[in-house]
Amino acid sequence: MKKIFILLLTLCILNTLDYYTTIHAISVGAHEINPISDYFIRNNSLHYYKLIVLFGLCTYLIIRAWTSPNSRRTITWLLYGVDVVYLLIVTSNLIVIFYIH
Repeated sequence: MKKIFILLLTLCILNTLDYYTTIHAISVGAHEINPISDYFIRNNSLHYYKLIVLFGLCTYLIIRAWTSPNSRRTITWLLYGVDVVYLLIVTSNLIVIFYIH
């Protein structure tokens, strides 16, 4: 369970970095290519969307890992994958910011 909590904390940090780098990239002239995020950005509610989805996902995975020990390995690998994807997204956002800026 400790590994899952560390991976969830990493996900929260990367999600926060994604939010701030996305907002900053847009402020310097970039465009959001994710249509769902773009909708929430246009309605000034991306932060709510990210918080609700992240809270829901973390809550579900914690409950699932707690009640079904057999699923912990799958959850761990899923979180590794999601963390890597978010790391790539944040890296991409930073490249866009530095390229545009």
